[in-house]
Amino acid sequence: MKLFKRPDIIIVLLIALVGSVWLFLRAGEKQAATLTVYVDGEVWEQRSLSKETPHFVLKPPSEPPVVIEGEGTQAWFSSAGCRNQLCVNAGRVGGLALSAACLPASVVLVVEGAENTAKMDTITY
Repeated sequence: MKLFKRPDIIIVLLIALVGSVWLFLRAGEKQAATLTVYVDGEVWEQRSLSKETPHFVLKPPSEPPVVIEGEGTQAWFSSAGCRNQLCVNAGRVGGLALSAACLPASVVLVVEGAENTAKMDTITY
């Protein structure tokens, strides 16, 4: 008595083939992220980000003034008029629901998307 019959093997191979083709086609899809900039708790600008997004500069109306730059699927505070520069030192933000904020200026930037480009660490500040 055989453990597997010929039709069983054919069905398993067909399922594996269909799954492989589906994964191959999904891997080629471009998944975009979305940058949302909040000023004083309200949406100031939304922008679609992808790997092909060229370098851009945003200057939201805030006091102290801040400058936000972005490229690809990432965005960051490049300068701020506040004393301690914590938002500038936060670095680049990109990936799944990651954010950075300049509290003195009441500006928050959030990058949400399907692709996580940030590396996780075990240190929490």
